[in-house]
Amino acid sequence: MSGVQSVVNSIANYKVDLNFQRFVLKKIMRLPVAFYDKNKADELISRTTDDTTTMRSFLVQDLLAIPSNIYTLVGILATLFLNDWRLVILGLLMSALTFVVPIITARISFRWNDLMQGKLSGLTGYLAEGLQNIPLTKVFVQEAREIGKGLKVIKELYDTRVKYLFINSGLGVLSSAQEMVSLLLNVLGGVYLINAGYITLDMWIAFYMYASSLTGAIAALFPQLWVSIKGVQGSTRRISEIAAEPDETKGGSLDLRTQGGDIAFDHVSFSYADGPEVLQDLSFTIPQGKTTAIIGRSGEGKSTLYGLLERFYQPNNGQITVGGQDIDAYNMHTWRKAVGYVSQNTNLLSGTVRDNIVYGVDRDVGQEEIENVARLANAYDFIQELENGFDTEVGLNGSKLSGGQRQRICIARELLKDPALLLLDEATSSLDMEAEYQVTQALNRLREGRTTLMVSHRLRSVTDADQIVYLADHKVAGTGTHESLLKENVSYRNLIQAQLEDAV
Repeated sequence: MSGVQSVVNSIANYKVDLNFQRFVLKKIMRLPVAFYDKNKADELISRTTDDTTTMRSFLVQDLLAIPSNIYTLVGILATLFLNDWRLVILGLLMSALTFVVPIITARISFRWNDLMQGKLSGLTGYLAEGLQNIPLTKVFVQEAREIGKGLKVIKELYDTRVKYLFINSGLGVLSSAQEMVSLLLNVLGGVYLINAGYITLDMWIAFYMYASSLTGAIAALFPQLWVSIKGVQGSTRRISEIAAEPDETKGGSLDLRTQGGDIAFDHVSFSYADGPEVLQDLSFTIPQGKTTAIIGRSGEGKSTLYGLLERFYQPNNGQITVGGQDIDAYNMHTWRKAVGYVSQNTNLLSGTVRDNIVYGVDRDVGQEEIENVARLANAYDFIQELENGFDTEVGLNGSKLSGGQRQRICIARELLKDPALLLLDEATSSLDMEAEYQVTQALNRLREGRTTLMVSHRLRSVTDADQIVYLADHKVAGTGTHESLLKENVSYRNLIQAQLEDAV
């Protein structure tokens, strides 16, 4: 029976872990991007693993023990009362001593568990960031510095655990003292009751044997449960903070692919959290099926504008409309399915070339179609030269491929996605001349027949755009073609002249 109980209990633990982790994972995937601006990835990892395990332990082990402890407590008190009511009083007096130390222990345990969890999260965060930036560390020969930082974080966690160990040892002494006082009360109380003739020796021996079970049942129901509650309080708070976050809005029912139109910014302003406005009173129109270039110096909010179009954020003021309809009238899921994004920081996942090309496509894709988009993206030839062709592993973030190769795989992925709205963010800025030529050709194919926005600091990338929106001081400083802005906008002309001089 003990073996069966162990198996059932283990399965229950695993099941509760599974349900908690499912809940947290699904919740964080439904949260808006703004949530991740305020919460680090390592903290979310800790909440998904450590905090859910702590809550599981409380639910499965501590709460489920309550019925059996109540049964034990009621049974013992009833037995003692049937023998002599004074034994009940004596037993309750002994048990009262068990409340003092656990209450003190609970407060200290909560404070130190929370502190240790914070130190553990710090170590997780350091490892997550450090391992991701190993190439940067090696380029700047900072291995010793990073090792020092890591050792410091590890030492802080060790010191915290050692301090807690000594504190727990001190509390153990108090607990032992409490047990001795309880035992002394048992003996002295029994001697008094026997001498007074209230009970017999055999009744006191029975009471002595019941006393430890009585004290244990009361301690488990009250002080120990209080300790467990305080211990799980920090984890509960952190999980509850995630649960309380509102999910990303789903929007209306319109579909960008079938009910699109010109995109209009109408007096749109935006700021991150409580910071200064990154975009101020923007008003301009993006014609459907045309290419619009967004030009401006660094920090003017060009990438932020993309974040609004991808609906990662909501404007603080103003309105974005598509075909005269508010952008929120479009279904969030179908909207993002219809928006393509290619940036200078290529986003590839661990897996094969094939996995990355078909990522996000909710239908069966044949080999012929994959090869076709690879050819259009100028990626087919180099893929064929890889060890396993389309089944070659790309490594973490595409580490086994060059920058130009990663970029062309991203373009192939967007070609397969076939977006109605295409966002290009400095898509060729980090490439050499040959790779840039290959990627530019692929991007030109990708732009055909689509509403396209492009951000680029390279003059030759934007001069052929149907429209240029020039941002300065976080506002729209001019709109028109390259030629009209050169003629009519002094600030734009100065920016272009500065780029030409830098190029020389």
